[in-house]
Amino acid sequence: MKTEIRNSERVRGRVIWRWPGILAFAVLAACFAGRAEARLGEKIKVIEARYGAPVETLPPNHSWEEIYAYRVGDYVVTVSFVGGRSQCERYTKQKKGVLFADEELKTLLDANADGKVWESFEGKIKTGWLRKDGKAMAFYLPLQTPPALWVLSAEYKRMVESSRETTTSKGLERF
Repeated sequence: MKTEIRNSERVRGRVIWRWPGILAFAVLAACFAGRAEARLGEKIKVIEARYGAPVETLPPNHSWEEIYAYRVGDYVVTVSFVGGRSQCERYTKQKKGVLFADEELKTLLDANADGKVWESFEGKIKTGWLRKDGKAMAFYLPLQTPPALWVLSAEYKRMVESSRETTTSKGLERF
């Protein structure tokens, strides 16, 4: 009698996994495993020790930030640094259009939890989480190209909103 195993099959007594997401999750867990502390707030040297040298320096969205992209296995991690510390991290897959599995999202959120609990909420086009200490938030945007998980500090969000208000006000002066 064949024992049914979800996402796998038995061949000659051995379990053969069919779902490629399990392999992707294992690679992700290995790449991001190690430390339970938050990635947000870490210095550039700590991030580079984890991810390696950046593969690209991106133009900043604001004068007060530096943005670097890192390749980690099948993933690209884009980090915005403010004052030399990570304040926003964007996780995408190198293979375009591939969505994150729930296990991948959980692994990445856990890596940025700083020992705290994430509380989820649902929006029209995104899933979000607020860290219970109020110091971080995350958004999964599956409709974005490529699909991305954004994890940012509350301070970074405040800085972006403040910058946006200043820019908007300056643009309306001529009306």
